[in-house]
Amino acid sequence: MSSTFSEQLAPHYFSVLQRSLNTGECQTLNKKTCRLCFASSLTYEDEQQRKNSVLQEFWNSLNIPIPLQPIISSPAGRHYRTVSKRKAFLVNNRFSLGLIGVDDDTSKSFPMSIGECVIEPRVHSEVYTVIQEFIRRPECAELATEFTYVVVKGGEQEVAVIFNMNHFSSGNR
Repeated sequence: MSSTFSEQLAPHYFSVLQRSLNTGECQTLNKKTCRLCFASSLTYEDEQQRKNSVLQEFWNSLNIPIPLQPIISSPAGRHYRTVSKRKAFLVNNRFSLGLIGVDDDTSKSFPMSIGECVIEPRVHSEVYTVIQEFIRRPECAELATEFTYVVVKGGEQEVAVIFNMNHFSSGNR
């Protein structure tokens, strides 16, 4: 029985050393490296090469007599993702939007605020910053308690923002 593509891909990433990061890139404000994807470890070109190599290996293991075309690289390189989301957390009586990090020791989730996620368009980070500032205002506290996720779709030219809420009321109680 063949292993899955993910099972074959994983060993090619676990042995990778940390690449040199720019300030704020793939890191929290406390300089903790984000490990939710491989962007902190590999350049985009290295990641594409590894994925293509493992995909070819996986394809060959399936014994399909059709040639496999390589993965098409994004013209943008990094910053290719068009949909991103942040979970809303209440931490020390303040609302935070963050990626869902997992503490290695306790297995508990926590908000991980990343300065620049290099797989998302830069404008996504700007949108999250504006929303973060808004939900921390005292007059927005009641609304902020209802946020579960904020989703941003789009690229540098145009974005749409989706607020996923626990519930929403027009105020008619």
